[in-house]
Amino acid sequence: MSNPIKSRPPRAACADINWLDNHLPVSSHYNDVYFSKADGYRESLHVFIDGNDLINRFKALSAKQNFVIAETGFGSGLNFLAAWHMFERHAPSTAKLHFLSVEKSPLTKADLIRSHTPWPHLRAKCWAITEHYPEPVNGIHRWHFKPGASKSRQQDRTRVFLSVFYGEVEAWLEASDFRANAWFLDGFSPSKNPAMWSPAVSKQVAEHSGSGTTLATFTVARIIREQLTSHGFSLQKKPGFRQKREMTTGIMEWAGSSPPALSAHPIPPANSSQTSPIMVVGSGLAGCWTARWLAQRGHRVEVIESQPGIAAGASGNIQGALYIKLAVDWSPHTRYHLASYLFALRAYNALFGSDSALWNPTGVLQLAQGSKELARQEKFLLQNDYPESIVYSVDSKSAEHLSGVSLAYGGLFFPAGGWCRPASLCEALLQHPLIAVHTGTHIISQQPACAGGIRLVAANGAQFNGSHAVYCTAHGSIENLPVKRISGQTTQFALKPGQESALRTVICGDGYAMPMLNENGQPSIVTGSSFHPRQSQAIVTASDHQQNLEKLTALSVDFEPLVADPGPLTGRASIRAAFADYLPAIGSRDEHTLFNVGYGSKGLVLAPLAGEIIADLIEGIKPPLEDDLLKRISPERFDDL
Repeated sequence: MSNPIKSRPPRAACADINWLDNHLPVSSHYNDVYFSKADGYRESLHVFIDGNDLINRFKALSAKQNFVIAETGFGSGLNFLAAWHMFERHAPSTAKLHFLSVEKSPLTKADLIRSHTPWPHLRAKCWAITEHYPEPVNGIHRWHFKPGASKSRQQDRTRVFLSVFYGEVEAWLEASDFRANAWFLDGFSPSKNPAMWSPAVSKQVAEHSGSGTTLATFTVARIIREQLTSHGFSLQKKPGFRQKREMTTGIMEWAGSSPPALSAHPIPPANSSQTSPIMVVGSGLAGCWTARWLAQRGHRVEVIESQPGIAAGASGNIQGALYIKLAVDWSPHTRYHLASYLFALRAYNALFGSDSALWNPTGVLQLAQGSKELARQEKFLLQNDYPESIVYSVDSKSAEHLSGVSLAYGGLFFPAGGWCRPASLCEALLQHPLIAVHTGTHIISQQPACAGGIRLVAANGAQFNGSHAVYCTAHGSIENLPVKRISGQTTQFALKPGQESALRTVICGDGYAMPMLNENGQPSIVTGSSFHPRQSQAIVTASDHQQNLEKLTALSVDFEPLVADPGPLTGRASIRAAFADYLPAIGSRDEHTLFNVGYGSKGLVLAPLAGEIIADLIEGIKPPLEDDLLKRISPERFDDL
């Protein structure tokens, strides 16, 4: 490819590929191959697996230990596939591999699939990568991988994590606070891709390493070796693969001094000998996703809920929409919400993709309802370039075709969005053998435990001891966090015999409508939601029902016959918790206490990534967000208030 087109954010320009012998990808821009023509897989084993002595190091891992590999240049994913394959064969069954990589110009999904054809013995792993291959947008993208071929989502443990940053390598290293156990330095050759091998990159590689961190690379270029040596690596030349005479390996040696500290983390990570449970207070979407991700990593979890049943608050709604309203500006706020949305889609599809009783990816239409919203959407389209797999513009005729109902407006269509059943989702997430649930248990105090960790004391006298407590309690029991209480109400009504809703997608405007819900053979419509930022009590009112129905008919005239005489109206009123900056609070305030709160009405889209961040922080692993975004959502931002 000639110089990559500098596109509007957030799109990452995909690689332009030529094919040698029908299966070997060659970069048109760098005029270099992605892997050896002789045998790419064997080359990866020789240079990166053997060059970092990974088989022996994998065998020596203790139970539940994390091993972090960082790579410069994801390309076809071959090095990750080789590392995953060797980790699965040689590491303890409860150890975890975190593979971090960067890619400026990702392959298209079609090119990725084609590049994997030479390795039939890795077919299942290749498919696992391509199944949830991320869209080409800038930022960090994470996948989960489980061992073997088990179909039980309750029994499998997540052992392998892949986080790929789409963007420049220097930007990745500057934005990500992590420390690697091993480095795969695998950009295109230094003469053809000097940015990947710059002095700044070598310095950052060293700063993201600790004493004993190893590296391996195919290059023996003198300038690269001098750069790495000057930053503390002791290097050796070793025989290269096949026709390549030499390669380079190295180990970080600090000569008696401590490595430069990355930002210190206040949470003592869970270690291999830890048997204490992690306590999650609250059983809404925040608590359930947190508990599920922790359990899938092998942690025992105690979920503690003050109400008689789980998901008693806003997460208990019978139907909810998974969607995101992207801002016009490519701001930190937009970056965070987009990252959450894309991670959520992977999570819902991976866990519940075949279960329409829980998750229905019908697409979401955001209507340009009114001149103000129309102008906002027009500006959004001018300033941003999103792949159509994420969002694209539709006129009113196309919107009608997609939705199945009459619409006076066009808008933005999110083809991967949809709707789910939040209350049922919470139940499903807690169905894991390592999760215990305690309802009707209101926590009133927290104190240090005698053997380390913390103790939670409930009003009924129950006590819980664990290594960490994660508060996912929305608006309750959150000391010193300036949370706002916002009341909202949904409306539900049954359709009469002969009536039906033709709506096929979620549609959003001033209100929202979702496809018809069928409960026990009774078709019904759920709509809403009212919004009362200064009301702190959850009360179902006739006025809110009326307001919700008016918003429903304003979306489409097709709803007017359905609400003309709707019969009994039911619904739920609940309190949402939010902060003034419209960002949640996710992270720690002391060494054993973490918070995961403040989603407002965005729980379905924010909770999966938030739970992943909490699990990473507890394990001492870099979460899949840039550092500036982690700081923006940290509860520590309220420390000076």
